Amino acid sequence: MSKKIVLIKSGRLGNNLFQLAFAKHLSGILNNAEIFHFGIPEINLSQSAGYEDLLDLEVHDEIKGHKFGVDFFPMLHSKDIIFTSAWGMRKEYFLDKRSFLHSFFPSDFFNAPNKVNFEKVLCHIRGGDIWRRPLSKVKIHEDYFALPIDFYFNVMEASGKPLHFLVESSTPNWYLSLLLRSLPNASFQMSGSVEDDFRQLASSPELALSISSFSYMAGFLGDGKIYMPVGGLFNPLKRPDIDLVLQQRFTAIDVKDTRRFGDIRDYLKLR
Repeated sequence: MSKKIVLIKSGRLGNNLFQLAFAKHLSGILNNAEIFHFGIPEINLSQSAGYEDLLDLEVHDEIKGHKFGVDFFPMLHSKDIIFTSAWGMRKEYFLDKRSFLHSFFPSDFFNAPNKVNFEKVLCHIRGGDIWRRPLSKVKIHEDYFALPIDFYFNVMEASGKPLHFLVESSTPNWYLSLLLRSLPNASFQMSGSVEDDFRQLASSPELALSISSFSYMAGFLGDGKIYMPVGGLFNPLKRPDIDLVLQQRFTAIDVKDTRRFGDIRDYLKLR
């Protein structure tokens, strides 16, 4: 029986691309075992034929996480079907998978004309689960946070260029006001569809990441210069199981890191 790798969907587009890259890594170890994936509707990727039938099988020993020891992979040879929801956010698993990941996108996806003037650095502002909401019981993810304004001053200094912000719609008004007041020469646009935002980030000649797998994967799959905040999920000292700091095209910029980010008082302390 030929071996099969079955992906269990976990997270959203950025996470799903990491899942595909890790599955390809497993496939290479297992003599090019066939990969069955869940599909990604945000980029019009349909699920693999036969995926639902495999998903109906009882899941045993689902692979999860990011980092795996050298003794882990040989054990996989004893299995005919491997189920995995692992993101595997380490460069030894995804760094050589750019062409593989590109194959899931239209051929001209990463060469699309960018909306941002080449004389500006595109800065991604993440929304969603990094912000505290009044009376909300939703837990803030401990490894994601919006960036202090100093990060953007450092990006301007490193690039010598003004900034253009792509802002996710759930970003609170007080943070936008802080950006506008602190960076009066910057320009702003609100986010569009997931596909359009990913394409714009990936095709940008210079991109300042948010702490986000979506932002990171767009930068990784594109060809532009990347300014990477080293904090939270992107800080290997905080998360030694994750290794995302690359040398080529990436400029690492340290940021002040706190688990309480998401509230206006945190940012006022950093100004």
